[in-house]
Amino acid sequence: MGCIASTTAKELPLQTQQNTIRILCLGLGGCGKTTFVKQLKIINRVPWGEAELQAFTKAIKSNYIKGLQDAYEVLGDLGLEIKAENKPLFEELESLRPTTDLTPEVVDTLKKIYEDPSIQTIINHHIEQITVTHIAYFFHHIDRILSPTYLPTDEDILRARVRTSGAHSSTIFIDKSYFEFHDVGGQRPDRAKWEAVLKENVFAAVIYFVAADEYGVESEDKEGLKLEISRGLFAQLRESIPQDQPIVLFMNRMDLFEKRIADQKGFGTFQKIFPDFKGEQKKDKTSEYVKEWFLSDVKGTNVKHHYTCAMDRESLVIVWRIVKESFLNGTFKELGF
Repeated sequence: MGCIASTTAKELPLQTQQNTIRILCLGLGGCGKTTFVKQLKIINRVPWGEAELQAFTKAIKSNYIKGLQDAYEVLGDLGLEIKAENKPLFEELESLRPTTDLTPEVVDTLKKIYEDPSIQTIINHHIEQITVTHIAYFFHHIDRILSPTYLPTDEDILRARVRTSGAHSSTIFIDKSYFEFHDVGGQRPDRAKWEAVLKENVFAAVIYFVAADEYGVESEDKEGLKLEISRGLFAQLRESIPQDQPIVLFMNRMDLFEKRIADQKGFGTFQKIFPDFKGEQKKDKTSEYVKEWFLSDVKGTNVKHHYTCAMDRESLVIVWRIVKESFLNGTFKELGF
C-alpha cells in the first residue's frame, strides 16, 4: 500500500468504503498489469519502501540470466544458431539459476552470450518471444546496476520483469480517493480464480490488459498462442459476469507492437496470423484490426478500449485521466456507457 510523497501518511484521510474505488486488473502474465500500477505510483510520487527496492534489485539482477535463457530456448523455433565457439558459454548458461550470484566470471559469460549474433537477432527482431523485454536496457546499464551502491531508479523498476502469482493489491491515494488495484495473476493456475474473485467481491470496474505485440507468440507452457488465449479468456469473462459490470480493455504494449509491425518479419508474421487483413503496414490499421478481432466474440456493449503503453508516462497520464474521472463520477458516461 502506498501514498503520494507530497502528502504524508498522517495527512491522509481515513480510508473508508465511501472513498475507496476498487479495480480488478486481469490479463495473461506479462501483459503489463504490474507495470501499469508501478507507473501510477511514480506519477503520483508514491515512494518505494526499502523492502520493495531490495526486491526490485534482486529481480533486476535475475533478469539477466532469465532473459538470455528465454532467448536461448527459442533459437531453434526461429531457425537461428549460435556461433560454434560460443556453445560452451551457452552450456554454462543452461546450468545457471536466476538467483545465481553475478560474479565477475558469470557476468563476463553473460556479456559474451548477449553479444552472440543470434541473441542480438532475437533482441532486435523477436523481443516479443522472451519475457524480459527490456534486456537490452539492463545490459546497457549493467555496470551501474552491478555496482555495490546500486539502488534501482524508477526507470529500472518500470522495466524489471517480476513473475507474480496469486492475488496482490496496491492502494494509491489519488484526488481525494483511494484506488485499490487488485491483481489476481495471469499465470494459468491463477486464471481459474478470476470468476470466483469477481463473484465474491465488488469492483467499480475491471481493466483487462492485452499484450498487443504477442500475436503469433506461444505461451510458456505451450498452451497455445498468447493473443488467442487472451481473447478466449476475455470472451468467457464478459459472459460470466453481469452485463452492467464495466470493463475497460487496454490494448497494451503498443510501443512494442509498433516496432514489430514496422519490421518486415514482424509484419510478415502478422499477415500469417491474420490472413484476412488486407490493409497497409501501419500501426493504426493493424492495431484497429487486432482490436476488432479481439472483440468480435464478445457479447454485450459494456466494453470500452484504449490503446496503451504502460511504459509511456505521458500517454498513460492522458488515458488514466479519462478512466479515473469516470470512476470518480461513479458512472462510465464519459466512456460511452
